[in-house]
Amino acid sequence: MESRAYRSYRIFYRDNTTGCFSYYLLSIFSITTAAKLLARFVSQGSMAYLLATPTTRVQIAFTQATVLLGSLVLITGTATLFTFIGQAIFLTEPAIHTGSFLLMNATGLFLFFAISSYCFLFSAILNDDKKAIGLSTIVTVLMYAFDLIGKLAVDFEWLRNLSLFSAFNPSELARGETSAITSMVLYLSITIVLYSLAIVSFKERDLPL
Repeated sequence: MESRAYRSYRIFYRDNTTGCFSYYLLSIFSITTAAKLLARFVSQGSMAYLLATPTTRVQIAFTQATVLLGSLVLITGTATLFTFIGQAIFLTEPAIHTGSFLLMNATGLFLFFAISSYCFLFSAILNDDKKAIGLSTIVTVLMYAFDLIGKLAVDFEWLRNLSLFSAFNPSELARGETSAITSMVLYLSITIVLYSLAIVSFKERDLPL
């Protein structure tokens, strides 16, 4: 008879091996791209040239936010499309349920919207892109660690409440065993609040021009 700890590990391994690589890639992309879009311009002194044009800080920040969000949509959409193309070419029967798979990817996209929002906020309030990358990385790694520890150790399950990853369970979504509405509303709310805060903070802060 398997122990409770071993069963927790087996369930964690089953539910988290698929898609982890894409999580890492999208996390790295969100962290590095967000820092490049604002903080790097400030640290290199290029922001002064942008502000010398008839363009407001709000317009600059909003445009850069749109670039980051649009890039995440493009990457996720492309990956989804190639998944269906690969299935059509190499499999005689569908291996995934289309509706559940699209819902899973949409929820994952909203998750990375939320992750990119605090990365963009750090980029908006810091003058050094390296500091923005470092702080964003620390927050992301901690949240992933909290979710991982909470899944493996029942006594520390409360740590999952501190992680954005806890509201996203791709295996259950793919099997149609859970609703994505709550997670999507949570991620979208965080995204709107933090991106708005980032734009306002960038507008009001003193820049070393």
